[in-house]
Amino acid sequence: MTRPVPLLYWIALVLLVLETGYGLWNVAIDLIIRAFPASHHYMDPALVDFIQSVSWLQELVFFLGIAAACAAVWLYLDRSIWVLAVYGANVFLTKADWLISGFSGVEIFAMSGYVSLMYQTVLMGLLIWLSYRETLE
Repeated sequence: MTRPVPLLYWIALVLLVLETGYGLWNVAIDLIIRAFPASHHYMDPALVDFIQSVSWLQELVFFLGIAAACAAVWLYLDRSIWVLAVYGANVFLTKADWLISGFSGVEIFAMSGYVSLMYQTVLMGLLIWLSYRETLE
């Protein structure tokens, strides 16, 4: 007999997919700005300047964080307990990216970084709660 899926599972899934989708959206914008200079006329000039000034290290941290988010979605759908470690890596990498931006003097992402920190804390709490309810194995 299968155990019923609690409502918290679906809430956490929606939050995880939203975060991952937002990250993939940012990856697309990053790649468009880098690959198609003609697109700069349609983008926010501050965003274009920021993306063009990002170091290779920060870019690597950003892309690894998004890859971890994608892996976390896959693990979550598989109901694997490993989603906790992989999502934790995602949180660490996205916060490292945010800190690198801050240390570089970039101020345009200050508020979104704080919102993201709260969002990721809530989602991590839900994942931990679900692991204790034995929804994740």
